[in-house]
Amino acid sequence: MVRLIAALGFCLLALGASPEAYAAKRVAFVVGIDAYDNLPDQQQLKKAVNDAQAIGEALVGPGYDVQKADNVGRLDFLRQWQLFLNRLEPGDEVAVFLADRGGDRRAELPLAARRASH
Repeated sequence: MVRLIAALGFCLLALGASPEAYAAKRVAFVVGIDAYDNLPDQQQLKKAVNDAQAIGEALVGPGYDVQKADNVGRLDFLRQWQLFLNRLEPGDEVAVFLADRGGDRRAELPLAARRASH
């Protein structure tokens, strides 16, 4: 849970510091990935989607419009990420949360989505 709180705090960004920014919309992109096509059953995650659900619910309270993506394939992830980016305007308050296997965070966010099996 500490990891979730730390990740949420780290991922909250303001896309503008002007007074108008406080009147802008609050939007969040929350992703949970338990299922990986390239991993055996014993290495599949069990709680990433639940963690993302909890963070998404927590963000609704302070007024975020939460866009969720659970167990999405790479292409669907990229589509949803682009739809999210298209919604953003200067001054919006943005939160992004990704619950997955972790690993090298130097990679871009869209690369974290699992590959579709087809």
